[in-house]
Formats: sequence, C-alpha cells, structure tokens
Amino acid sequence: MMQKYKTVFIHLTCVLIQYPDQMQDKAAIDNRIFRKNTIFTQNVETMHLLFFLAAALSLTGIGHQSPELSIKDNTIFCGECELVKLTDFEVCYTLPSEDITKGEKEFTSAFADHRPAFEASGNGLYEKETQSSMTLSRTRYGLEINVKSTLNNFSEYGVSIPFNFMGKLKRGGWRKQYVVNNVFRSTDGKILYAYLTSPSGCNICVAAMNNLAGWKADFPSYSCHYFEKLCLYANFDRAYGPRERENEVSFQIFPVKDYDDLLGKLSKILDIPFLDVDKTGGKIGSRVKLIPYGKIDSVRIVNDFSKTCKTIPFQNEIEIEYESDTYLYPVRCRKGEAVVGGEAEIYGYADIIDTYRKTMDRVNLFRVFHRKNFEFDGNLCEHQCWMSAGLRFLMKYGDRMNADEKRRLTNKLNCLLDLITEPDSVNAIKRVTILNTPYAEYPAYNVFGDDRFQEEAFGMTILLDAYKYFGDRLYYDYLINTMDSFLNTYQKEDGSLRRFSGEDYSTVCCLIIPIIDVANFLADKDKARSDRYMESARKMAWHICRRGAVFPTEGAGNRDPEDQEMEDGSISCSALSLLYYCDNVEYVPEFITAAKEILDLHETWVMRSSSCGSKCSSLRWWETCWEGDQNGPAFCAGHAWTIWRAEGDWLYYKLTGDEKYYIKAFNGFMTNISKIRPDGNTYAIRNIDMIPGGGFYTDAECTVFRLQNKFPDTYDSGLSRYMWIRANDSILDHLISGEGAPKAASN
Repeated sequence: MMQKYKTVFIHLTCVLIQYPDQMQDKAAIDNRIFRKNTIFTQNVETMHLLFFLAAALSLTGIGHQSPELSIKDNTIFCGECELVKLTDFEVCYTLPSEDITKGEKEFTSAFADHRPAFEASGNGLYEKETQSSMTLSRTRYGLEINVKSTLNNFSEYGVSIPFNFMGKLKRGGWRKQYVVNNVFRSTDGKILYAYLTSPSGCNICVAAMNNLAGWKADFPSYSCHYFEKLCLYANFDRAYGPRERENEVSFQIFPVKDYDDLLGKLSKILDIPFLDVDKTGGKIGSRVKLIPYGKIDSVRIVNDFSKTCKTIPFQNEIEIEYESDTYLYPVRCRKGEAVVGGEAEIYGYADIIDTYRKTMDRVNLFRVFHRKNFEFDGNLCEHQCWMSAGLRFLMKYGDRMNADEKRRLTNKLNCLLDLITEPDSVNAIKRVTILNTPYAEYPAYNVFGDDRFQEEAFGMTILLDAYKYFGDRLYYDYLINTMDSFLNTYQKEDGSLRRFSGEDYSTVCCLIIPIIDVANFLADKDKARSDRYMESARKMAWHICRRGAVFPTEGAGNRDPEDQEMEDGSISCSALSLLYYCDNVEYVPEFITAAKEILDLHETWVMRSSSCGSKCSSLRWWETCWEGDQNGPAFCAGHAWTIWRAEGDWLYYKLTGDEKYYIKAFNGFMTNISKIRPDGNTYAIRNIDMIPGGGFYTDAECTVFRLQNKFPDTYDSGLSRYMWIRANDSILDHLISGEGAPKAASN
C-alpha cells in the first residue's frame, strides 16, 4: 500500500517538474496534461490521495494563495471549512416528454425535476440514470470539475451543487458555512460566476468554463433564511426556451480572499478584462474611479435611458454623463479583435430632490393595500413606511411640489392617518390601526390584532412626522400613549424587547430608532417622559452590546447554538442600534467597539459586485415571496433593508472618520436609488436570479415560466420609500451636492 502511494507521489512530482510553465504562467493546468498523468482508472482512494498530495505540493508557493482547496474523505475543503461532498452532487434533468408547467412542486421551487446523485466508482464519479461522468482536475488556483452525459435525450440538463450553506446541522457551525454572496452573469450571457462567502474568510468563486444557459439557486422548504444548493445548467427546460448546447457543465472552484482577488484571478483564468468602480454612480457631473482587472484598452459606454452608445480610451476616472443606468464594458484589443469582458454598471441622477419628489407622487394606494393571493396586509412596517418619507418631503422640500402634487400626497396621507387612528375595533385593520382601547389580549394603543410590534414602532415614526407637519394634537396624543404602551408591554428588565412568545425582537427593524427619536423630540416638551424613554433606549443598547454575536430575529425561535439564525437584518440592525445611540444620545466607546465587530462579521452578508444594483447591498432573498412579483424566494438586491447596513456605515464613518465606511454607505444607498426609474416609478428589488423560487404555490400552473429580467414586472409603492426616511437623517444633503466625502467629526 505504501509503495503505491509513494509511486503516485513521485508521479505527480514529475508532472510538476515536467510542466513548470503550465503551473506558473497559464491560467489553468492543461486538463489534457493533467489527465494523462493522473490515475483516474485506479480506485477512489488513490484519487483522493492524489488530490491531497496536489494540495500539499501547492504549499510550495506554485501559483496559490491560502486558504487552499483539498479533498479528504470524498469531501472538498477550503482551508478548514467543509465545502461540499462529491457524492452529494446531483444531475438536474427533465425529459422532452415531461411538462414542468403542470403538476405539483415544492413551494420554494419553480418546478419539479429529477435529481439523481453521483456515486463513487472505479473510474471516479458516475451517475447511471443520465450516464453522466464527473471528472476533476487541479488548476492553478483550485479545481476544475466537468460533468458530461453520453446521452442526448434531455430537455433540462445541469448539475446541482449542495455547498455547505448555513442552516445545515452538524456541518461545522455557521462560522464555517457559506452563503451565496452574489452571482454575476454578463449581459451577453458568456460570463457566469458565483461568489460564496463565509464568516471564516474561506471565500470561494465558482466560475463557468463553458458556455452555459445559466443558473438557479435552490432554497430549503424548512426555512426561508437559508440557501440549499447552487445549480448550473447547460440547458434549461424547454419551458424556458429552446435547447442550444451539449449536455456538459464545466466549472472551476477556487478560493479567494475577497471580491478584488476574485476579479483578478478570474481575469487570468478566462483571459478577459473585468471592470469595477469605487462608487456606483451619483450626481451628473461627479466622477467615478474605474478599477481595471487585466489589460483594458477602451471602455464601451451604453446608457439605456438616452439610448447612447460610445467607446472611449480607458482612463482612471470618468464623469457621470447620463441619467439612469449606464453600462461600462471593458474592451481589450487582442490580435486585431475586440474582446469584451465583465462589465460594471453605474447610475446617474440630475437632481436627487426632484427624484425624491417624483417617487412620492407615484405612490399608488392600491399597491400598498392590495396583495394578489394572500390575506390582506397593508401593515405599517413594510407597506406604509412611504408615509414618513412623504411627510419629511413636505416638511423640507414642499416648495418643490406644485399644488396638484401636494394635494395628491396629502390626500393619501390623510386617508392612511385616519385608518391608523381609527377608534372602532369593528373598522380597525390588522397591523395598520393603533387601537386606543384594549382588544383581546392586547392593551390599549397596541397595533390592532398582533404582537408583531415593528408595525407599532413604524407607526410611531409616522405619528411623530404627522404631528410635526400637520400640528394635529390627535397625533401627539396617539404618539405618547403608543410609546408608553409599547415599552410597558414589551420591554423587559434586561432592556430587551420581547413578543408574548418570549422571542427577542430587540433588533427586528432597528426598533431603537423611534424610541430615541421620540425621546429627543420630547426633551423640551415632556422632560419626564423623555428621560424615561431615553433610559429605555440606554438599557436596550446595553442589552444588544452584551449579547455579542447572537442575533435573534423574527420567526427564529429557540435554536441549537450551531444553527443560530444568521439573518442579514438581525446582524446589521444590531450594529446600527449601537451606532444610532452613540450619534443621537451619547458616545459610548464599548458600543463603537462592538458595532465595529458586528459590521466586520456582517461583511459576509454584504453583496460584492460591480453593479449599482447590488454593490454593498445587504444579502436577502425571502422578501420576494411577498414583494415584487411575489415569485420568490429570489435575491433581493437593493432591498430597502439594505439601508440598515448603509446607515450603520454612514454613522461609523461619522463617528470615527474612517472614510472607507463613507464609500460603503454611499454605495449601499445607491442600490436603492438605482431602482428608481426616470419617471419616479420604483421597484422593490432588482432581479439577479434567472429563475426565482416560485412563490408560496405548490401548483406549477401558478408559476410564470420565463427567465427573469432586470426588474420585476410589478412596481412598488411602499417599502422602497424607506430609503428616503433614513437618507433625510444621514446622507441626503451630500447626495444633493454630489461632492466627495464630507468631513467627519471624529470623537
């Protein structure tokens, strides 16, 4: 046995000595050379040893950076993190005789298909139903995997990769597990890669090496906050279009330190240029820095709105010239041929207050109250937060509206304010009305019919803004009575806010904000109440600081410590709560330190891309079950809750002077601004998924079978306006000026 292993070691060493150029200079080892010099006809144990030795030899510094990929016990590891088991790979297929548009399906999937798994065999890995073989070879940076069938009688053909995503129990704990940070597919469809991140820092890239139809994420049916599998397709099922390619999927997996490292390596592997930007847009006339990967000779500039296309020589900066979305395509001239690489996208606005005005005029009450297929819910959190955005516009920029626009907006506001303050339980609306009398198990001035009290908190922000603008004493009385009821009912001695079930809701939707805002507002009006509310905020902030890297959230319940609920918002709101306290109440060094640690941890959930729609977006994907076209789960790039992280970055910059957090904040806000169309209509999200999860339906006939476009079909009138509420308190003046980073008052 030892002699056999020794022979393999010597044989592999000879390969490295015989072909040093391929190891050092080429983007990947020539697969023909590698396969010629490896022993795939031997048993699987030998194959595993071969990869183990290849990983060990890579530590000599030949073309690799740590962490390394290795294979042990049929499992690929990235550093110490389990990545994926080879025998858990599945072939995804459908037959031409099958109709996926009919029949039953899982509610988290758009359709049902076949998923047979690979098995280890004497020749490597094989799947017998589809006669598919899987081969692996080491490349300069990681591994290349090829899956191919000898048959041709499929409609859909692809591979499902069950990476060790968060939520999979007994697989190393969440700090060593993964999320899909982003997936990039170029506008011409020729470039496809996924960026997977982990709190461990063992991030990876999965890059297509042949021309694929596309990809899809699989989501588990047991929880909407997790990924389950990443699927790459040579061909989608015929329901999505004609078959165009052979039944072959080839891709590389390689470790990367960060997104910058990913683009640098990918440019070498694919031998094409990539382009990134420091800021993803801004005011027309401001400048954006271009960051090249690989050689770029020129940049092709395409603007959708103005229908403009031009090519300029590459330069380090460009001026924003156009409104709306502009694509920047890097071009390299190679042997007289123009090679187009991976593009960046920026967004321009002429006047941010005019953009703000148009979005308020486009609010459609039917959209914020109507849901196609589910129980009525126009709640004060996700649906009616447009009201505070509108009230703040009227207070600060009302002179920018004409008489008709102002009348339309105030009529909409008064309509909803009447529902919020409806005194009769017969006419009260669940999660909208704040009922001024006790009802069922709920006290007076509780949001009607529920203890999901983020509605109550958002309602208090609306009431505060309504009193400031209209001056109606009714709104003042409702505000203080609601805050008294809220804190008396839900705040515990340790400072936490808890539902009747005991769930810790302290950082669901950053509930400390209205408490501090109302306390500060009452400082010269009702000092005793103001002090009491501020003490509640102080206790709440200390509770968040002391609980550390534990982030309970809505619906999480009590979980195994290994299976903690690691939802984006529960993390970002923890940091924002501490920073908001420091900025609006008092500077507490312990809070700044804790907030920085949480922001650093949250980087795993901050999307990295070269697009204004997703660069510095928070990573979310379950809201699309309720928002947009309601056909999720699917990536929610640029979702309004991104602003929790963006405002946290802004406050950390403001409080410490660390300018890189200003850039993060700017791009975070830009993910939301870039969803606004030139006429003011706004989307809830940007579509990244080519095929969303299919909504809550279990009947395939309810699914729309088409590949997703840039935006959903449905405009949004509610939560997309949350960005304006927070921008008013943070970055809006800077967006108006379009200048560089404002001077921070560092403590």
